[in-house]
Amino acid sequence: MLGIIFTELAEYSIDKVGLEQWNRALAELQLSSHGAYTTGQRYNDDEAMRVFGWLHATTGQTVRGLLNEFGCRLFDTLRQRTLNNYMVDTDFANFLKHIDKTTHDKVRSYFPGSSPPNFQVLDTEGGLVMHYQSDRRLCFLAEGLIEASAEFYKKNITLNHTICMHEGADHCEIIVLIDD
Repeated sequence: MLGIIFTELAEYSIDKVGLEQWNRALAELQLSSHGAYTTGQRYNDDEAMRVFGWLHATTGQTVRGLLNEFGCRLFDTLRQRTLNNYMVDTDFANFLKHIDKTTHDKVRSYFPGSSPPNFQVLDTEGGLVMHYQSDRRLCFLAEGLIEASAEFYKKNITLNHTICMHEGADHCEIIVLIDD
């Protein structure tokens, strides 16, 4: 995963539990990076999963809830650093339909060997259907990103996660109902 995700994860963790507890976590988890992240670097996915597991054990919040909350927070960072120009020229539905091409294709070209998730977004009655596939299985983080993008566009949405990789499927299907 890219360092921009990890730098935000470290800040999120500090905000959740405080700097003192985060420093204890770094010693306890013995992360190969030692928690020193830079935005342009790549880091081992396992490191993020260990941090989320630690946050779960420390806060009692579910990993799903933590990932969703982190996704909501991460959206603002990604928007400010990479998406702002694109986002002002589109609407919520088009943003979701084209996010794979506008950002993930760039990530793949700038960072050969990287593996961002794959999205396919189709129109459906009253909204969109998103097919999500990733070896990382971070669909709950994707839910948070979707929720935060809807908030940015001032859209009320309802998410229905009908198929999930965490239940043995090869992809996730997230229905995004848009209330106009």
